[in-house]
Amino acid sequence: MGSGHPNTRKPAGGQAGFTLLEVLLAIFLLTVGLLGMAALTTGIIQANNQSKDLSIAVALAQEALEKKSGEILNTPKSKCPTTDQEFVETFSEYPGHKRVTIVDYDSPDTAADNMYRITVQVFWRNGERSVQMENIIKKPAGKV
Repeated sequence: MGSGHPNTRKPAGGQAGFTLLEVLLAIFLLTVGLLGMAALTTGIIQANNQSKDLSIAVALAQEALEKKSGEILNTPKSKCPTTDQEFVETFSEYPGHKRVTIVDYDSPDTAADNMYRITVQVFWRNGERSVQMENIIKKPAGKV
């Protein structure tokens, strides 16, 4: 009587192992799985970079809105410019990002006295992508 399970069969010569077809099939399946994982990893890296760029752009826009709002609120009206202003900035720490800040002192949308529209737009990827934020503020009566 032979040892082992009764349904196992040994090839001629008494050597057990895998056939060439089984080995090739295993290699093929392993290759397909690894290529799928590589494609998935590439997609995740690209999405991560896009998310990072968007986060930087939103932070830069928010920073400019807060800065300009504070300047307007803390400057007496007699010293505030009466014409629109546009500021363009680039950032060495964020290459490819450009911020444009527009302060509109006489917009029809802000026709009431002491109201100012601040628009900040941040561009990246050579202008292919952008984020825009706006704020309308009114100077308190004591600051006029």
